[in-house]
Amino acid sequence: MCWGIPDHTDSFPPRLLTVATMSSDASSKSDRSLRSHGAINPIELPKKKKRKPAAAWTLSEEAAFVDFLLSEFSASGDGNPKSSTLNAAAILLGKEKFPDQTGAEKTGSVCLTKWQSVRYDHVADD
Repeated sequence: MCWGIPDHTDSFPPRLLTVATMSSDASSKSDRSLRSHGAINPIELPKKKKRKPAAAWTLSEEAAFVDFLLSEFSASGDGNPKSSTLNAAAILLGKEKFPDQTGAEKTGSVCLTKWQSVRYDHVADD
């Protein structure tokens, strides 16, 4: 003991196990460890599912879509369009009005995703 400070040299806490000191048995018994399952064969990996092609929106399609939703705003109640309104918007955006469309067909669910994107873009601009 020096100057009233206790000497703790003989009472160090036990040494913590590190990755290097841990037994490999711990990972071989684990059902979550990749080591316990051996080498991974890349041929056996699950195939990625193909995504549907994305719908491409032109500025005129987007403007017609937003104008339609604004005209139907009173029917939405809380500002979120109903699925029937989104399906009607998808019909409005069909090939008859916009024959030069590219990408996937615009459906009610595609219109919902677009509305959520456009709505948040306008909120962020304010």
